[in-house]
Amino acid sequence: MYPTLGDLNNDGRVDFVLHAMGPHTTPARLVALNHDGKLLWQAGVKSATGHERHGRETPCRGLCLVYDIDQDGRSEVVSELWQNGTPMLVAFD
Repeated sequence: MYPTLGDLNNDGRVDFVLHAMGPHTTPARLVALNHDGKLLWQAGVKSATGHERHGRETPCRGLCLVYDIDQDGRSEVVSELWQNGTPMLVAFD
């Protein structure tokens, strides 16, 4: 799983979004953990624990961002997520 760092619960500490790659370099699963390793939330295919291989290498586009997009003082997570056979752009508040 690849990490993305950011303050997910707005406590001033760095938290983590881990993403496992799915088909066509789009994340199949996102797992959010706080600074202490406590699970905050998860989305996508729970069976995706590693990366699907495409050819000789495992590509990664790193499509996950932790940022306060709407400037409401709380961070959002924006990513692509493989859902129902289609890559979808998602935003989690």
